[in-house]
Amino acid sequence: MSDFKENKNDYRLIRYIRANTNATNDMDSVETYRKRLYYSAYAYEYVDEDIRRIIKDFNFNETILYGRVDPRYRPVYVNENRLKLIPGTENQYALDFVATAASEFIQQVQIDKGTKLKNSPLLETLQIKRSYVSQRAGHIFLLQACADSFLNVYNGLNRMNEIMTMKDFILKFESFVMEYAQKNTISSYAYITSTSCNINSTGLCIDFTDAGFSEDQLKMFIIEQGESFDYYLRLAARFGFYVDKMQPLRLIANLSSKTTRKFMTAEGATGVDINSIFQNNYQVAHNDDLNILSNWAFDTYSRLFSQSPSEKINFIDNGNLFSTYKKREYPDQETFTQMFSEDYWISFYVKLRNVESQLHLVDAEINEIISVARKMNKQFDTSVAMDYIHNQLLDIPVKEGSSYDKSTRSVLRNRGSLPDKAEIDYPEYLREVYKKR
Repeated sequence: MSDFKENKNDYRLIRYIRANTNATNDMDSVETYRKRLYYSAYAYEYVDEDIRRIIKDFNFNETILYGRVDPRYRPVYVNENRLKLIPGTENQYALDFVATAASEFIQQVQIDKGTKLKNSPLLETLQIKRSYVSQRAGHIFLLQACADSFLNVYNGLNRMNEIMTMKDFILKFESFVMEYAQKNTISSYAYITSTSCNINSTGLCIDFTDAGFSEDQLKMFIIEQGESFDYYLRLAARFGFYVDKMQPLRLIANLSSKTTRKFMTAEGATGVDINSIFQNNYQVAHNDDLNILSNWAFDTYSRLFSQSPSEKINFIDNGNLFSTYKKREYPDQETFTQMFSEDYWISFYVKLRNVESQLHLVDAEINEIISVARKMNKQFDTSVAMDYIHNQLLDIPVKEGSSYDKSTRSVLRNRGSLPDKAEIDYPEYLREVYKKR
């Protein structure tokens, strides 16, 4: 049992933590950052060290990628055929083995709350409020935002008359997207590996609250439940779950847990190693990106056409100013597909990923990747070509805090050649080291 009983009379630290972790969205950014830093550092001060290992911050460094990328860092999304209704709930789904574990977790709580822990506010109302959420809707929303920005810019600057054909459009659109992608996510990879993508999209989560991360008072109330919270943590570990540090009422399946593997076997899984887990339950997201980009571009041009099928064109004849209306090219899907084949979209995608990855490859390097990817697409298939592009433009290892960064620092430190951050741009240095691997 927790040391909380022994320390429950020492309220000074608890009061200090509570006073310094009550962040809200109404505070300025500095105050919010300070309070959430206190929360991260001190909120779990009274949790026993032997159970603290299951508390994970899924918004920090590479833990953001948990359940979102496979062992090759390829972005993935859930195969929805593998989802299962969580017994005892309505419209709450998770991957089959997670649903079974969640159901048995709840059943155990129902058994224990009337015997081991009576009158527990935490356990009395423990119901699953949220589970699987498709990542597709979030990605489409961000693509829609980019398309809206494109149309608003050209409308606002009265430059729609520069886009009279589908070819005119694609030239302007590609240029705009490459600039937009410097600060925004476009590709499946960029979206899934960003904080914009909810970890509920992994199919590994169950939430006992629908409150957001900003509800620090609720989080502290849960953590301060003493014996009840200690019981909750230990039961989570028993059923193969992590507890989200930034949202303690969120459980996330621990794919390395022997208990989780037993639930997988019970659900008929033929393999329970990490590769099998991803092969059986997820699809590689970037395999769809060429079609997504093509359909997105065509839909954006179709929107433009529907808003303004013709443009007023001014011209001068014999010194006189005249106006006429010129029809915009009709958005025909078949014609568009013929004009902009997979070869074009491979080129578009490589350029886009180069911008998103911030590896800053030069034109010759980009053109080489495009050329090889096109050959692979013709000789094999799209998935082989996209895997090749992914490997060439993988940016996770070059981010500070990544395992590659840490291993690079370790090697350099042992050599006595770790560069001085004050003298160099370390992120750029890390990118160059990785590119020369």
